[in-house]
Amino acid sequence: FLFRRGGEFDVEREWTVDGETGYYAPVLLTKSGATLMIGDANPGGNEYVRMFGQNIFGFEETTSHRSDFDYNDMVVRITPTGDLLA
Repeated sequence: FLFRRGGEFDVEREWTVDGETGYYAPVLLTKSGATLMIGDANPGGNEYVRMFGQNIFGFEETTSHRSDFDYNDMVVRITPTGDLLA
């Protein structure tokens, strides 16, 4: 799944993972080529992906000292479907 959008909010996309098993974790690939992930193993040792609970993740896309760390630059909700709900 790759989604590029600049300056627009309230956009929803749906993605279905093909396969029966696996572990998935959200990451953000920035324009500069950085891969931002949950935890502090990111540029500068900062957290850029925050887990809000109930499979909701907030992303902070700015890795410079000007980051506001509001984690609302992109918000993703992952909803299990099918056999996972049984």
